[in-house]
Amino acid sequence: MFASEKIRPSVKSYIWGKEIWYEVEGALPILIKKIEAKEKTSVQVHPNDRYAFKYENGALGKSEVWIITKADENAGVYYGLKQSYEKEEILEHIENGTLENILKFYTVKAGDVFYIKAGVIHAMGAGIEFLEVQQNSNITYRMYDYNRVEADGKGRELHTKKALDVLFCHYVDEPTKQNLVDISDKTKSRIVCLEEEFIVKEYVTEEELEMYLDDAPFVIVNFLLGSGEIFFGGEWQKFNEGDAFCVSSKEISYKINPKEKSHIVVSKQNN
Repeated sequence: MFASEKIRPSVKSYIWGKEIWYEVEGALPILIKKIEAKEKTSVQVHPNDRYAFKYENGALGKSEVWIITKADENAGVYYGLKQSYEKEEILEHIENGTLENILKFYTVKAGDVFYIKAGVIHAMGAGIEFLEVQQNSNITYRMYDYNRVEADGKGRELHTKKALDVLFCHYVDEPTKQNLVDISDKTKSRIVCLEEEFIVKEYVTEEELEMYLDDAPFVIVNFLLGSGEIFFGGEWQKFNEGDAFCVSSKEISYKINPKEKSHIVVSKQNN
């Protein structure tokens, strides 16, 4: 059983930007990250659970969902292929440095959502910030990295064979977006993602809310904007923008009491 607690984030820097990891001791099956992409990320793909278990020492695969929180004008993401391709064709584009040419590009704005199932090719463009909810796996197969070199003068490793093994080589439907809807005069909500790996909900509120765990072993509560207090374990704790809390199944419910309009994301595994 996991403890109910405020999560202490850790910062990881990369050649393209940085990630803030909200990790809980005890290895939860989901991981939350706030990501700032100052440059493009690599073009990449992740394995599913079956492939990762067999070829990555019993690890989980990695599906993920992105909630865009900030984006420069004309910034966007690569998500899926423009059409179906044979793997030999995709390999040719990798070797020629033209992989971007066969990817679908979407201009984004705050509030846009992308569910990226394991096997779907993707890359984040420059000038975007987003919250990522993912399976707790760090397995990434890079397919193209723009010939960048790190401080040691070496390029980052590509994983072409494994990437082509797991890649979904067919057209992927455009992402759908569910808008925030009023659930009271002072609260809007939406289901961001309801998939086999996790359930993610979003709230914008100016009033006290009581949330129930509904038999979930835990929930992760991220505060994207706002300030106030959260109640669990018999006490109120303050929250501010950027804070996150793990609430375990020891609690039947928890309360959020904002002192200003607050933007909240609640994530849990799908039982």
